[in-house]
Amino acid sequence: MDNTLIIHDLDVEQAQYLFGDLNNVEILSSHRKIAPCVGCYLCWLKTPGCCVYHDGIETIGRKIAMHDGLVIVSKIFYGGYSPSVKNIIDRSISTSLPSFAFRNREMHHRRRFKKRYILKVYFYNFDNNKISQEEKDVAQDIVTANSINWGCPKHETFFATNLDELKEVLK
Repeated sequence: MDNTLIIHDLDVEQAQYLFGDLNNVEILSSHRKIAPCVGCYLCWLKTPGCCVYHDGIETIGRKIAMHDGLVIVSKIFYGGYSPSVKNIIDRSISTSLPSFAFRNREMHHRRRFKKRYILKVYFYNFDNNKISQEEKDVAQDIVTANSINWGCPKHETFFATNLDELKEVLK
């Protein structure tokens, strides 16, 4: 996990348990106060690569592009990311440009940054220790779409129903 950015929605104790012994990673918790993306596209046009809302993640697009890997740890919500993690992902729109290109025979935004990174997404549900197959299928489709949009050469999706299982797959 060298030179990796981790975005997560875990509580402080859980995050310390999972990430406490990791080196050369940057960790971003979604529990801080983060403004939602309002779709103004100023990060594309007026302040390229930088959101106009200054709340500590205005350069999230650049942060993602600086790393060799992006790890997302999120509670699964109806087959998708938790609202707080989704908020950060929405704010990362500055990783792309307003112009389009074809990738995988589909039209996608061009990438702003040339560096490519590996995407790994870890979904969890500790509440009832269960993730349905339907949720897994939807989540895998979302992660695949994200990896294409972000130009990731490789992506992986993992699922965990307890903290120890999550720690094991994070190794």
